[in-house]
Amino acid sequence: MANQLTPDGTDREAVERPEHGARLLVRLAALDAAQAEYSLSLATAEADWRGRASVGELDGQVVVGTWEPAGPPEWLIQAARALLRSAWQRRRAGHSWPRRLARWRPSPGEADAGA
Repeated sequence: MANQLTPDGTDREAVERPEHGARLLVRLAALDAAQAEYSLSLATAEADWRGRASVGELDGQVVVGTWEPAGPPEWLIQAARALLRSAWQRRRAGHSWPRRLARWRPSPGEADAGA
C-alpha cells in the first residue's frame, strides 16, 4: 500500500532505514495554483519520521508541518527543505512538480570524516 496517505496526509509506510546516513523520500500529495504539498519520509539507522510540507509556487518558500513522531534531527530537516527547494527550482525552470524524489545523505559526522 505504498503511496497511500493517512488522514493527516502522511505516508502509511516509512522509507527503509539505512545502515548509516539518512534516506529522504518526498512524494507529491496535492497541487493547487499557490503551492505543491509533499508527504515526507525520513529515516536514519536509529529512527524514522513522517511529515508533510508545502512549497510556494511563486517564491519557493518551504513550510514544514509537524512530524510523527516529533523530533527529527535539524540536519535532516534542512536536507528535506533543500530537496523540496530543488523541486521548486525545477518547477521554476518550466518543468512539472516532481512526483517523487528520493535521496541519501551522510550524517554530519560522516560528512566531516570524508572531508
